Amino acid sequence: MLRKITQDLIKRAKDQGFVTQDEILEAFPDAEKRLDELDNLYAQLLEEGIDVFESVAPVEGEESEGEVSIEQERARQAL
Repeated sequence: MLRKITQDLIKRAKDQGFVTQDEILEAFPDAEKRLDELDNLYAQLLEEGIDVFESVAPVEGEESEGEVSIEQERARQAL
C-alpha cells in the first residue's frame, strides 16, 4: 500500500508529466532509511510511464551547471 506522501508525489508527477530527484528527496529526506518505499515509488513511476529527471533547468532559460532541460533529458533517454 502506498503512503499518502507517495500518492501525492505520484499525483503531482502525473499532473506535470515528470518528477525530479529533488522532489523525491524532498518527500523522502531520510531516503537511506526507507529504501523499500523508494523502490516501490520508482516501480510505480515506471509503471505509470512518468519520467524522473535529475533536475530541471530554471524557467528563465539559462541552465546552471549540472542542470538539464526536460527536452535534453528526454532526448538523452531516447538514445
